[in-house]
Amino acid sequence: MKILGIDGGGSNLRYCINNKKAVLKFGVNLTAETSEFLTKKFSELKKITGKVDKIVASLSGVENEKIKEKTYNILKNVFEINNIILKNDIEALVEVTNEKKFAVIICGTGINVMGIDKINNKRYQNGGWGYLFGDIGSGFWLSLRSIQEYLKYKDNLRNYDEIFESLEKYFKLSKTSDILNLLSEDNFKTKIASFTPVLLNEKSKLIDDLVNEGTNILANRCKIVLKRINSNILYLHGGTFKSKYFYDTFVDKFEEDIIFKFTTKNLECLLAGGML
Repeated sequence: MKILGIDGGGSNLRYCINNKKAVLKFGVNLTAETSEFLTKKFSELKKITGKVDKIVASLSGVENEKIKEKTYNILKNVFEINNIILKNDIEALVEVTNEKKFAVIICGTGINVMGIDKINNKRYQNGGWGYLFGDIGSGFWLSLRSIQEYLKYKDNLRNYDEIFESLEKYFKLSKTSDILNLLSEDNFKTKIASFTPVLLNEKSKLIDDLVNEGTNILANRCKIVLKRINSNILYLHGGTFKSKYFYDTFVDKFEEDIIFKFTTKNLECLLAGGML
């Protein structure tokens, strides 16, 4: 049986088939993208993989039944199969983790936190409300907030910060209003979030302020669920933790004796191998 495993993040889509894995440089933002855009992107994936017998996908947003149904129908029509399993990204990570009591934080383009007690079959979610209603501390949020502060500077509402020059270069702004072009792109959320690795590689007061604000809220979410399940094991997942500065700032928010671990790097291959 030819099984396609998909780990779809907000900035990259990782897939595995026949023990071969690869990364496609586009995000799968189910809550922000149109059906037409998602159909186009999954069709690009099919051109690479060819026909498959089964799809097992980890995708943020499918905890919502309407989004899950929409995504299922798109995959069904594109790949012309019915054998499709869709899991929320954090639930997929939980199911391939062997600990009995632990918490998982995802912090990439978006954020989510969950505490898991497999002994008593309990799960406690904190966050995961999407880029419009929450996701403070995420890659998207960090970039969005830097853009908002840049526009305040341009409107003479705040002082200059060193990150603004990098922002202008990255988004190729010949004039301030060019920033609005981001909103006309199909994958605007991915495009905005893609500035975060640049931001986290530089130093400025604004960056310090944003990272401190974001990691403080993220750490508090984790503390809440860890307390509920009476555990000190915290798994980290997502692109922002690749930044040593972001990781160190986040870890410093914990006074407790927390055991920090990173989740599997090959979730897509575990999915393709029948782990779910």
